[in-house]
Amino acid sequence: MTFDRKCGAGAEQEEEADWLAGELLVPWDAALRQAWRDATDDDVARRYQVSVPQARRRLNQSGVRRLVVRSRQKRAASTRAAPF
Repeated sequence: MTFDRKCGAGAEQEEEADWLAGELLVPWDAALRQAWRDATDDDVARRYQVSVPQARRRLNQSGVRRLVVRSRQKRAASTRAAPF
């Protein structure tokens, strides 16, 4: 999805503004909680009153989904490991 931006800000400023908007709408810690609860994009969109694409973008770009998957994998591996 592309947007025609007319404000004259540079690409770096636009990127920072997009990041800030995401953080204001769905803060990182809230996104992390939703990822641990296996919330869908629709669930997050309803809860935080944002669009489904915005919810998806926030959960993916913030890295919380990847963090939860890796944490669960690490936890599962440690419970399968034999004690010394």
